[in-house]
Amino acid sequence: MQKIKKLHLNNFKFFFGENNIEFCQKNILIYGENGSGKSSIYWALYTFLQSVYKPDEEIKKYFDPENEQNLVNRFMLPGTNSSIVVEFEDEHESSITKKISLATVNTKSDNFLKTVAQSSDFINYRLLSKVYDFSNRDKVDLFSIFEAEILTYVNFDSEFIAGNRNANDWWQHIANGLNPRPKMHERAYVEFQDSVNRFNIEFDTFLNRIVESANDYLQNKFKQKLKVEFKYCNTSYDAFLPNSTTKRNHSVIRPKILLSVQYLHDSLDDANKGINRPHSFLNEARLTTIALAIRFAVLDLKYIRDATKLLVLDDLLISLDMSNRDMVLELVLNQFKNYQIIILTHDRSFFNLIKKRLDYEGLLAEWAIREMYQDENNEKIPIPFIPNNSDYLERAEKYLREFDYPACANYLRKEAERLLKQLLPYHKTIKTTDEEGTKALQLDTLMDNFKKVYQEYGGDFNEFKKLKEYKDILLNPLSHDNLDAPIYKLELIELKGTLIKLRKLEAKILVSIKEDPNEYIVLTEVDSAGETFKYKIQLLEYLKAFKLLDGTWQLSDPECMFLKRKKVSDDSIEDLNKKFKLKRGYDKIKHALNIQDTNADFLDIITAKGITLRNLL
Repeated sequence: MQKIKKLHLNNFKFFFGENNIEFCQKNILIYGENGSGKSSIYWALYTFLQSVYKPDEEIKKYFDPENEQNLVNRFMLPGTNSSIVVEFEDEHESSITKKISLATVNTKSDNFLKTVAQSSDFINYRLLSKVYDFSNRDKVDLFSIFEAEILTYVNFDSEFIAGNRNANDWWQHIANGLNPRPKMHERAYVEFQDSVNRFNIEFDTFLNRIVESANDYLQNKFKQKLKVEFKYCNTSYDAFLPNSTTKRNHSVIRPKILLSVQYLHDSLDDANKGINRPHSFLNEARLTTIALAIRFAVLDLKYIRDATKLLVLDDLLISLDMSNRDMVLELVLNQFKNYQIIILTHDRSFFNLIKKRLDYEGLLAEWAIREMYQDENNEKIPIPFIPNNSDYLERAEKYLREFDYPACANYLRKEAERLLKQLLPYHKTIKTTDEEGTKALQLDTLMDNFKKVYQEYGGDFNEFKKLKEYKDILLNPLSHDNLDAPIYKLELIELKGTLIKLRKLEAKILVSIKEDPNEYIVLTEVDSAGETFKYKIQLLEYLKAFKLLDGTWQLSDPECMFLKRKKVSDDSIEDLNKKFKLKRGYDKIKHALNIQDTNADFLDIITAKGITLRNLL
């Protein structure tokens, strides 16, 4: 199934210039501080999928700086343009890219995107609040909400014209009546009245399905003692005027969907359970839950089995307390597993709650986690800052520009720890004691271990010797908020440069003995007379490689058992059974073959499972 791989926003709303947001074909959780552009992502996806239902000119206006309804970034430079581009990709790396802009709208006739739009939903707090945003004197009439947000995505059971079952198309067909009005016996009038009557039947049937599903959500999933009811008041055309049996209105009367609630409390008798004005009686949390139950019920009816489906949620739970948030979150994570879920929030505590839940349920690998902050470029133009969660250097750079040196130093420290743990063997990043069990080593010890390992591979540690110096004079004082210590921006910049060098290093395990302790490699060499020999060597330790700062790869020197050698010309085999370090054993081989002056590269003459070590890098 196709999922969003990447969203490109070019001069759209808060996103100045060209911007890429990586979705990585995963669900995505985005925390965005106020003013960071978080909601611009919501509206970009919404505008993109809405484009399949609107005329091209209706969409192009959003990218036209001359149009009052444009969504163009205020700082867009002359000669540039605004656009939204969405890249979809499936598990087989088959990709689809679609774009909307002032010059291009290629979505309206696209069946793939129509299906995506049909099966997806966008829910935010503003949308949910519409369900109860009525004055006390008014009953809750949901038809305007259904008209604006739902009918477009609903297909009725029967067709109003050949091949078209769409509820919104049907409603638009009858909404403005007939002009001019035909005589009542004429075919156009009769067929129009039939269309109105059938619309009422289809809509009432649809609402009954929604009510049944919504109550299942309310009572069984949200654990609320509530039951929603819809009273559908038919739309009509050319009805009699009030107090008249001869004069007609020649117009369409809009339908109504009146919402009422039964409060299923054991202490209430049946006469007192009915709430005809739920917005005047229930608190905001219960009203939000009702709104969610209705939206989820609609989404279930729209479900298309193999379609790409998006569920985009923007701050939809801010009116709920934490216990109800947790309940709704559990529902979203478990009920909508076949959707690509996009959750956006400005609430840091809710963001952390979601991360903990994902971690607890072992779902983190299925999610991309992003944070958004407001920043400025060199021209002081407001831009979003979306750091990679594991890229502490990006965050350090941001705080360096903002003169928040303690925060900058903290993230540089985090990056140093991350890189050293990545480069060092696991046993050199931890310590184990009977009292405390296994604990991560402190940065100071990690640096000492790195120095030893790097030098063992032949690296020149002078390029990194200031790491420990920077750690002593900068990272420790700043990490402990000792603001009396001298703080020098230049030293933070130099430390960042050192860490950039550290990023160029790389450590790999080329051959592991974890799964098979009898794992072996084959070394091929030619003697002074041109005879080829193959040596079967059992590894007693991992065979590892380390990429130095100059870009060269150096191999570790594991303990090995040199088992056999085979003379290729006649397939004769000689048992060796000698235990040496790899490099010492190779010296013995070169002496035996009388090729002491040979400087062959292990990467080219050693294979593991038939693959040269160089090709394993």
